[in-house]
Amino acid sequence: MGTKPVRRKRPESNQRWSIINRTGNDVWHFGAFVSPVPSKRRTGFFGENRVYQYSDGTRDVSVHAGIDYGVPKGTDVIACGRGRVVLARHRIVTGNSVIIEHAPGIYSLYYHLKRIIVQENTLVQTGTQIGEVGATGLATGPHLHWEIRVSGENTDPDILMQRPLLDKDAIMDKLKN
Repeated sequence: MGTKPVRRKRPESNQRWSIINRTGNDVWHFGAFVSPVPSKRRTGFFGENRVYQYSDGTRDVSVHAGIDYGVPKGTDVIACGRGRVVLARHRIVTGNSVIIEHAPGIYSLYYHLKRIIVQENTLVQTGTQIGEVGATGLATGPHLHWEIRVSGENTDPDILMQRPLLDKDAIMDKLKN
């Protein structure tokens, strides 16, 4: 079994990149996103630098692409906005994972779930339970890793919880002028 997980990492990574770099035509969500869990307790923040020290003495540095919510295992995880589930399965690194497409090129990603409740190719509403917090994949304890990708790029989820994805009123005002 030793090399099977390593062999799965690259295809799973390629599949994720293929999904989050796709730009479809459907718009399911217009408003601001909502928090995927009721807690405000964060154990990881968007954009922070992370240093990984390995037992062989090597180091790796990365930028954290989302928000980690430190909440108890089994806490409900909800869809942050209306959209279509494009991935709902177990992955080596991110554990039980869900990806939702909200608009062309706009995706929310939920990692390390204990349990996935939704299925791929289903439409979910804002607030629909999609899973439960867990510690699957490469996780040191129960938490939800939540990130937003726009055209494949990391985007601060806090910004999209403060304002709508598409501000129809602002667009209409510009068209009138």
